Amino acid sequence: MLGVVRHSETLEPLVLYRPLYNDSGTWVRPYAMFLETVEVDGQRRPRFECLAAKPAHPDGGPDDAQASPASRVASLPDGLRILTQDTPQASGRAAVDEGLDAFNASAAPLHEVRPLACVAEHAQLGVLGGAVGRLWGHCAELQQLWVKDSTRGQGLGRHLLEAFEKAAHARGARELFLETFSFQAPAFYERCGYEREATNPHYPHGVSKHRYFKRLAP
Repeated sequence: MLGVVRHSETLEPLVLYRPLYNDSGTWVRPYAMFLETVEVDGQRRPRFECLAAKPAHPDGGPDDAQASPASRVASLPDGLRILTQDTPQASGRAAVDEGLDAFNASAAPLHEVRPLACVAEHAQLGVLGGAVGRLWGHCAELQQLWVKDSTRGQGLGRHLLEAFEKAAHARGARELFLETFSFQAPAFYERCGYEREATNPHYPHGVSKHRYFKRLAP
């Protein structure tokens, strides 16, 4: 399995994978399909299971060659190795970025995605804050909202958010999404009319990440 992607029109989650039984390239299947169970010999079991190496049998029992296909792991081709890097090399990161960008571009009309930013700039003090995001059809995503420490508590964040919403709406957006950590601004977004869609509470130190949604005026 290579990852989870979304349908370009319905946003349905799909699993991107490469089958081990042939060289037909990459495939996509509905995400829900990978969570299903099927009946095998009168017992329910997952339709898909994680492949894991089978340890040697302590009593000289069946070896890996006799194991079931679901328990075997495909070996790497000759000359191929997997490198683990705590500091990823620029060449590797660039290759992954370029490869993923190329796949995404072939799978969805991402050329339609447009950047959008609203920046608060003072004539003498320079940039004091900004809202940065992107547009795709009727959807807008706020990726960053920042206000300089010295200007916080003066309503600049709300002005920036409202400016971003207005600009997105003028460009055809009717829905706006954003994500924020629990130590950032969830209460602020809720005061501004955003509804919490989902929460990931599994970050360290008690931190959660929230996804918010707001429907813009028609």
